[in-house]
Amino acid sequence: MVYGTYLGGTNVDSVSGMAVDSNGAAYLIGLVGSTDFPTTAGAFDTTFSTTIDCYVTKLNAAGSGLDYSTLLGGDNNAETCNNIAVDSSGNAYVVGSTFSSDFPLQNPIDSSLSGSNGFVTKLNSTGSALEYSTFLGGSNILGGFTGALDFAFDIVVDSDGNAYVVGDTAATDFPLASPLQSTLNNSYAGFITKINPAGTSILFSSYLDGNDTDFCRDVAIDSNRNIYVACRTLSLDFHTTTGAFQTTNGGGQDVAIVAIRSDFSDYLFSTYLGGSGTDTAADLEVDSNGNIFVVGSTTSSNFPTDRPYQSAISGAQDGFIAQFTSTGDLDFSTYFGGSASDENISGVALAPNEDKVIWIGGSGSSTDVPTSSSPFQSSSSGSSDAFFAKIDTDSLRVTATDPSSDEVQVSIDSNIRVTFSETLDTSTLSGTTVSISPTVNGTLSYNSSTNVVTFNLDGLLSPSTDYTITLTTGITNTTSNPLSANYSFTFTTDPLLTEGGTAFCQLNKGVVNSHGFLEIILVTLLGLLLYRMSSLRMQGSRNI
Repeated sequence: MVYGTYLGGTNVDSVSGMAVDSNGAAYLIGLVGSTDFPTTAGAFDTTFSTTIDCYVTKLNAAGSGLDYSTLLGGDNNAETCNNIAVDSSGNAYVVGSTFSSDFPLQNPIDSSLSGSNGFVTKLNSTGSALEYSTFLGGSNILGGFTGALDFAFDIVVDSDGNAYVVGDTAATDFPLASPLQSTLNNSYAGFITKINPAGTSILFSSYLDGNDTDFCRDVAIDSNRNIYVACRTLSLDFHTTTGAFQTTNGGGQDVAIVAIRSDFSDYLFSTYLGGSGTDTAADLEVDSNGNIFVVGSTTSSNFPTDRPYQSAISGAQDGFIAQFTSTGDLDFSTYFGGSASDENISGVALAPNEDKVIWIGGSGSSTDVPTSSSPFQSSSSGSSDAFFAKIDTDSLRVTATDPSSDEVQVSIDSNIRVTFSETLDTSTLSGTTVSISPTVNGTLSYNSSTNVVTFNLDGLLSPSTDYTITLTTGITNTTSNPLSANYSFTFTTDPLLTEGGTAFCQLNKGVVNSHGFLEIILVTLLGLLLYRMSSLRMQGSRNI
């Protein structure tokens, strides 16, 4: 551990968002219930105003002290701070929602609160003043009611200081600019809004909506400032683009991934992602090559997978990890979880200087969440634990085996097949990288159209025997990426002699047992003896 610290006072305080700047300083936001929450001299607001406020705190890079800590809120006891971003100058951008008409504003685009509105607040680099602070929302709910419900949930900032904000709205008059969708179609819609660096104008704003309830909670931008949004949708007609990966709702609540051109002229792509259950996106990131990584949770047994690390759901709810290419093609998708019913992946981060490698974090109550060979903590310690994993989405993986792992009563003349996630470099297939214990003679073959390696037996397997197949990281794909980790599976063969003359069935297949000709003679004699005894029993029955 580099450092660890408490942050709070004598009442309930929580963290809801975090950002880290280029110098390693951490910026935290959340809710304050403590009148003695630590603030710093000269900070924008050091006076606790109600029973709940927001806070913005900057920890130094060593974690040994506060660079600044300020409160943020009004008197109506109803603020939420949802996320934070930091620009290259150290200015902090905070988004959330408020019912407080006296929420602190500075040069606002919108100064009129109606019901609950979102807010966007920019603090200067020392935390001593607001660069800008504005409400973001409307005033009229669908059906003619007044008093909107608007929530800003996520924010990202580009190198010029433009802020990109996503959230949910029930307002028919939500502020729009060059929208791709200009009409609220149902009671709740997602939105995406871009605000200029000074906070004086909205450059782009649009509903993201279908005929049912839609929420948009996560946003990212790429190096060209194209915009990527992750939403949750119940709509059957959420906008999808021609040729999108999934153009129809899989059933219930699906994830929706929306990519918008930097000039707001059109969609790059828009697609559903989900199965027949409830699918929820919790976070997304975009790397320098335009790969989009989305994580969340799913109850769908038919959630779309591609080159999966875990091909089937393990409990009633598992986490998921999905990667799309810059053109919207699904390049990787996997379940991630154990046998309990509450796994959720809540965050994803890009690993620096490693292509298509990500960190994920989540929580759940399973005792069998996947862990690596030498984990910091190998087992769950309580009713619900956090988990953390590093995932290489481009690594070579085993996706299926035949026989399957732990299968029993496997026929002794069965060839052994292993399916890989992508095309192999066949020169890396050898007795060194593929081994069978106990040793069995045979040859390896490879089908490049199905990515299946087959071990073709020279003889029969031994009956009633446990066999272990081991595949090593010496196996690589055609771009020299190795198998993600050594992989092994075990199966057990069927007894050779069983009631009904199994021995004859095996011998009639014309395969010579690796134990030699003598065993065949013995087996044949035993089989004839069984057959003769069976005949005598049948004759005895007739005589009676």
